[in-house]
Amino acid sequence: MCVMCGKEPPVNLCSVCLWDEDAFYCKKCSKKHGKKCDDFAEYDCMPIVNSPGMGECGYEGGSIDLERDGSMVSGYPHLPFDKF
Repeated sequence: MCVMCGKEPPVNLCSVCLWDEDAFYCKKCSKKHGKKCDDFAEYDCMPIVNSPGMGECGYEGGSIDLERDGSMVSGYPHLPFDKF
């Protein structure tokens, strides 16, 4: 949950403040944090993504190619024992 309001799921993090404290903010509280943290307002607002690279060197997550990755194919993943 958002560290400021404790009510909403976080959508952004402040990678500068994250060194000293939890710094995960919902959309509304991200705006509030940006008013008190110049780094966040200028360049440090980063999205929360499902990746170990979150918060590192400007990483903002990738995208999933549903057609290429086959995640929309019935029976995915295709394992050898699917034939039995």
